[in-house]
Amino acid sequence: MSHAPQIVYLPAPPPKPDANGNQWTIDVKNFGPLPVTMADKGTFSVPVAVVQTVYILSNGNKYIVKH
Repeated sequence: MSHAPQIVYLPAPPPKPDANGNQWTIDVKNFGPLPVTMADKGTFSVPVAVVQTVYILSNGNKYIVKH
């Protein structure tokens, strides 16, 4: 992301696995110029610093940060 809003909302409800059982995933890289927060409308929230990449997946019920 570049020049993203302060908060970027993920889809609600969290996406379910596809027909092959693959979980929905997204890799988020913040190119700046400011930090961004990835959030859902519930309790999930993860800050993404400038030049940081965060890996997020959905198990169909909630979002999880992959490490």
